Amino acid sequence: MDNTKYKSVAVPNQVHKVLRHLAHLEGRTMGGQMSHIVREYNANFRGHGASDARGEYLEKIKTVDTISASK
Repeated sequence: MDNTKYKSVAVPNQVHKVLRHLAHLEGRTMGGQMSHIVREYNANFRGHGASDARGEYLEKIKTVDTISASK
């Protein structure tokens, strides 16, 4: 695994099961689902609005989604 692009995350088994189920339902990889959850959290709960900084940050996350989906 390329440590400059990806990191491992330890989650409890129950969270892993939920994440796997959600990813399957929504047609994403688990990494893509985690990225989606983070994007949604930032957009809905952190109140970043349409700021340029938020846009740049989310573009970086979208890149991870694209790489994960291509595998």
